[in-house]
Amino acid sequence: MEESANSFIFLEGKLNKSILDAFKKTRAKINLFELPKEKKEKFDNFLVANAFGQKDKLNLWIYFRQAMDRE
Repeated sequence: MEESANSFIFLEGKLNKSILDAFKKTRAKINLFELPKEKKEKFDNFLVANAFGQKDKLNLWIYFRQAMDRE
């Protein structure tokens, strides 16, 4: 691979340290690109509970749908 004029792309979830060390020993040029971790907002379940307690059907449905869309 070192003598090749081609570039090699490996798509892996996560590389082990032993694999990275093997490439570093051969003095390969390594570029790691990682996707940023998604921050998943949690829905406030008390909005649904309060709307249910107040017997507010419209807001109960709206908050319920918002909760289902985020899950």
